Formats: sequence, C-alpha cells, structure tokens
Amino acid sequence: MEPQVVARYPSVTTVLGDMLAKPLLVNWAEKQGREGNSVADILTSSSKRGVEVHAALERWALHGESVVPSAAMGEAEPYSRALRDWIRKTEPVVYRVGDEIQAERLVVHTGLGYAGQVDLVIERNGMPLLVDVKTSSGVYESHHIQLSAYRMAWDHMNNSPAAASIVLHLTKGGNYKEHLVSDLSMAWTYQVKAWWELYHAN
Repeated sequence: MEPQVVARYPSVTTVLGDMLAKPLLVNWAEKQGREGNSVADILTSSSKRGVEVHAALERWALHGESVVPSAAMGEAEPYSRALRDWIRKTEPVVYRVGDEIQAERLVVHTGLGYAGQVDLVIERNGMPLLVDVKTSSGVYESHHIQLSAYRMAWDHMNNSPAAASIVLHLTKGGNYKEHLVSDLSMAWTYQVKAWWELYHAN
C-alpha cells in the first residue's frame, strides 16, 4: 500500500488515546505526585524498556537472533528474560505471507480508515495468530480493543483470517502470560467512527 494512502489514516493508538477516558491513569499520576515521584521519568523508563524488548523481538523474528538478557539492559532485563522464556517454551513459528516475515507488520483498514502495527504474527494450529507484547503493569480493556482493531485490519487485508489475537504480557518479575483477546470489534468500530466524526467533521 502506498505511503501517502497510509498517511491519511490515524493509528489505532492515536484513536484510543483521543477517545478513551483513562481515570486510572489520572489517579496513578496523582498518586505518584503525592509520593514525590516524577511521572515523566517513570514514563520515559517504561518507554525505554518497551523499545528494548520490542527490538529484541524484532531481531529474533527477522534475523533469528537469540534473545539474551543481561544486567546491562537495566530495567529491561527481566522483561527480556520473560520474552526469551516464551520463545523457548512455546517455540513460536513466525507466520509468512509469501516470503515476507510477519513481524512489525503494518495493517490498514481502508473501510473504517485506520492503520496500526502488529508486533508479531505467528502460526499456531495452522492459522495466523496476532501477538502484541506488553510490558505494562497489567493488561487492560484498551489492549483488547487495540488488538481487536488489528485483527479486523488483518482480516480486511488478507485471505487468511486470523484465528485469534493475544497479548503477551511480560512482567518485571521475569514471567510471561498469554492473554487471549476478547472480541471488542464493535467497541472499536464505534470509537474509530466517532473519531472521524469529531476530528474530521468537515
């Protein structure tokens, strides 16, 4: 798909950020402030570990590089360890469309007008399974909506519908858990249509 076409569409995370109320995030930020913690520093650290873990996942999927946790990774080390253990124990097979490895895969829904990037698509039981890696403190409804949006876009673009989507939750304790995504496609459809009406009414 041409870049200029994709550029016309908002990302899934942009729509969710604009449309979803996040009282828990507000409460958390207020609590951190009361305790004398810097919200900006915490968010920067969280973003950095997420980038490192996703980079390790991409190197493994695209180039076959092993995920090697080390103390030099700082806060990202236990999350990388959890990712390594997931790869070792589940032995995921990266899904291909033709010769193209489906990692950091751009998905676009031209009908509803949005785009997103799927961390990884693996083959499980002969079907594509969408995987999104999270290093957050928990798995939230917004994550289920996000993955529902990705799955809708994947199915819109491909002849082989996704069997399901999962959130691969990596924790600071070095553990992992797969969360099967609830189908919140109707909630997402409402959100993205409302976004277009609010932000591009003219």
